[in-house]
Amino acid sequence: MKLKFMKSKSGDSILLHSNKKNILVDMGYSDTYTDYIKKEIINLNAKSEIIDLLIITHIDQDHISGGIDLLNDIKNSIFDKRILGRIWHNSYKNLNLVQNVDISSDDRALLNGYKNRLMQYNSEVKDGPISAKQGSTFAGGIYAVDKLESWNIDGKATPITNGIEYTIDNISITVLTPYDTALKKLERKWKKELLRMKHDFKFSDDKIFDDAYEFYLLNESNEQTGLNSISQIMTGSVFETLISENKLISTKKDSSITNSSSITMIIEDGHKRVLLTGDATNEDLSNALIDYKKNGGNTEFDLVKLSHHGSVKNNSTWLNEIKSKYYVVSTDSSKHEHPNIETFVNVLLSNPEDKTLCFNHDIEIIDVLNNKKLMSEYNYKILKPNQGWGIEIEL
Repeated sequence: MKLKFMKSKSGDSILLHSNKKNILVDMGYSDTYTDYIKKEIINLNAKSEIIDLLIITHIDQDHISGGIDLLNDIKNSIFDKRILGRIWHNSYKNLNLVQNVDISSDDRALLNGYKNRLMQYNSEVKDGPISAKQGSTFAGGIYAVDKLESWNIDGKATPITNGIEYTIDNISITVLTPYDTALKKLERKWKKELLRMKHDFKFSDDKIFDDAYEFYLLNESNEQTGLNSISQIMTGSVFETLISENKLISTKKDSSITNSSSITMIIEDGHKRVLLTGDATNEDLSNALIDYKKNGGNTEFDLVKLSHHGSVKNNSTWLNEIKSKYYVVSTDSSKHEHPNIETFVNVLLSNPEDKTLCFNHDIEIIDVLNNKKLMSEYNYKILKPNQGWGIEIEL
């Protein structure tokens, strides 16, 4: 099993190869797709391979934007739609609001106006609006390239939630989150937002609802602020002081409803096991892993991606439930002070065995962690980017 963590600025994009099968988890920003992922897809195409499963863990610019560009390239015949197998993406269609009714012209105009207002708040890291100059969305792209029958498990209706198990040849996938309750929260919030605009909105299955919902969640994720924590002072002495206290560090909870909706999963092939966490909350991961262990699940992994780019709000108590050889952080540290030094304190204290801290960007915090005394005492090594596009880890 080989994993490629692409440079995605402050986002995520992970390509997993195993026995000529390929799983792509998140697609970062537009630049991530243009600079790195597109070349990977061209190489797969040349070998008569495809992306067997594309997973968008949740609706956030730094996870979804590159996927919009891929679907636009398929729409424009740059790639055949058969380059994509199945797509996992929880959208408006997966809420219990959808009714088989026609949308009125007044409701359509209201939703279009609402969507257009939200678009102006969703600028990407690079110049210009998010891959969405014409209002493109990922869900809309699935419609445009006629991949509805490949959407989620049964062709768009069933959400991807805790307990789902799926296989691709010898690869097995077990979904840990989101829980149904997380999608219910999204459902209530979205319903309240629309009824605020018009008290008798009819929740049609028209594509415009998917588009408006996606921009609504992108706007919600943009409103999340960074973490004001001691880790703003990234020095070796701060690190040594924190870890010498010998206790896991917890802070206020991550309250983002989009992060709570993240698809997290265990992927196994033979004896190789990885845990990919999206931006899931600490509480959801803790609960899911405890339940998984109660049902006989093995929580020792070869590789774990730390949640939400290494934010301490998302990485504390759940780390006690697992052990891993590799812990990966995906971010260039350009947003929200990620990763936090407290997260690495939690990793080191929760796993006394040999381990490697991995980074897909060469970031400042690596110098803080590169302490020979602590590396020996807490049994860790550091792996920096080893490819021009990020970091490759072969298990």
